[in-house]
Amino acid sequence: MNRCDSQYDRPLYAGWKIQASFEVKGTPEEISRPDFDTRGWYSASVPSTVLAALVENGVYQNPYFGMNLKNISSKPFSKPWWYRTQFPLLAQDATGTVLLEFDGVNYSANIWLNGHRVAASSQIKGAFRRFQFDVSKLITVGENVLAVEVIPPQPGDFSTGFVDWNPPPPDRNMGIFRTVRLRFCRDVSIENPFVRTDLNAETLDEAGLTITAELTNHTDGTVSGTLEGEIESIRFRKAVTIDPQERKTVQLADLKIARPRVWWPHDMGAPELYDLHLRFIADDKAADVAGVRFGIRKVED
Repeated sequence: MNRCDSQYDRPLYAGWKIQASFEVKGTPEEISRPDFDTRGWYSASVPSTVLAALVENGVYQNPYFGMNLKNISSKPFSKPWWYRTQFPLLAQDATGTVLLEFDGVNYSANIWLNGHRVAASSQIKGAFRRFQFDVSKLITVGENVLAVEVIPPQPGDFSTGFVDWNPPPPDRNMGIFRTVRLRFCRDVSIENPFVRTDLNAETLDEAGLTITAELTNHTDGTVSGTLEGEIESIRFRKAVTIDPQERKTVQLADLKIARPRVWWPHDMGAPELYDLHLRFIADDKAADVAGVRFGIRKVED
């Protein structure tokens, strides 16, 4: 189950450029400012590995033909590569709580925003980890620059793998290979919404749903509000108080659904899905929204 995109989310897909670190003249502070000269850099989108972006730019031709992939040298990918993008923000977004999220970087990275280091490679390490940073104090109204120095995996790193008959790429899949996004909320964010389903496998006539989510208070003050949920015509809510800088797991509801639409595997039936919508209300305003799509099935303990 994945978080659904909303007006509170802004994926940073387009407008990226990449370049090998040994070709870049400038400090990380300079690279992550709007006036830095990126002439000679390669256009890219995210998610993308370094090699995939270079293929898109015509640097390498037809890597899946014959022995072309094997003939690409790994030397250019032995050092870090820079990913860089610029994006504008309006005052209504830049003046609230702004979270910067990475869903997958292979393998480690130094992250810079508007001339300031957000995180070092000692923190951003691991291909299968997700990262979130509160960048509210670093973001500006108008043009912003995000620069990510991606460091390739080393032997023994738990990186993305390949079956033994599939030749590995020379860049070892280094890059930002999952989504990067900005999230805008008002003091409190909803994280990791989850629905645990328990279908009566004998009769298929009833299913239990346990709904949880994490609430994070990004301020230095206590916040009280209501976490509201909706699954089709079913609505539920719970009052919550969150201490300063606290991350709290909230069990929002235990529900019973009669005659549920069951999620079936391929060739056994339709893979029916439901949508959960959540929002946190504080001072009569929505602080954040989130949602997941889920299927109802039997879950073994």
